[in-house]
Amino acid sequence: MHPLRHPLRLAPPAILASMLLPIAAHAATPACPAATRPAYAMTFAPARPTPVHGPSDTQTLLDLYGVGHGVMQLFGHAASWASVRWIRLHAERGNPAAQHLLGVMHVQGRGVKQDDARAVQWFDRAALQDDVDAENDLGVMYAQGRGVPQSYGRAEGWFAAAARAFAPAQFNLGVTFEFGRGVPADPARALSWYLRAAGQGFVPAQRALGVLYGGGHGIARNAVAAYTWDALAKAASRPQGAGALCTGQAMAALGATMSPLQLATAQRAAEAWWRAHHPTRLY
Repeated sequence: MHPLRHPLRLAPPAILASMLLPIAAHAATPACPAATRPAYAMTFAPARPTPVHGPSDTQTLLDLYGVGHGVMQLFGHAASWASVRWIRLHAERGNPAAQHLLGVMHVQGRGVKQDDARAVQWFDRAALQDDVDAENDLGVMYAQGRGVPQSYGRAEGWFAAAARAFAPAQFNLGVTFEFGRGVPADPARALSWYLRAAGQGFVPAQRALGVLYGGGHGIARNAVAAYTWDALAKAASRPQGAGALCTGQAMAALGATMSPLQLATAQRAAEAWWRAHHPTRLY
């Protein structure tokens, strides 16, 4: 049996993103505080806005108009009046990518007044046109009760709508089922959703798998699988970032309990996955 116990050919590779909110760390240390309530993944994190994860209408909008119309300037530096006017114009004309982008602007208070309720309105308009970024972010707003009455049920519905091929929403469904937020806790279903997102190279899901397999939280503990996914998450994280540090600590703790054969098996599995998705070697 494959050391990961599940097939990895679950979805095509996607662009790795580093803009998402952190999830639970393995160890309770000053650098890696134990977290019992992992954060949902938004398409844009309030603290570090960057292009979205994977191909989407919003990504296309940024690619086509980011330089000429100042959209990237809007998110990287100070907002320009022309950028805001241009985005609002297209949003009001019904462009779902612009509607999602305007919602993000209201969440962050960039170029417009910070207003969660207005953000929800724009996310809702884009989500009704099947924009996966907006569907996912609308789910987060409902889960956190931002701009709308808190509702895990509605959050789960929007995550499910976006999860057809969108790794952040798949990860959010994993969080929903792992912790029973509005649904009965179901570690097996959480594992399935984490695997789908992790199979696309989505780092928060890879870290979540390391936690789930390493601790055996409602599933059979599998140190080899935990180490494998941790190795992949660490490789894709910023070398000096907190995510890489915490994952490295988890790998050290796991490695101390594993036999040389188990370590070699995990490293081979991680190397095989990495080389299937990247032009370089992992080890």
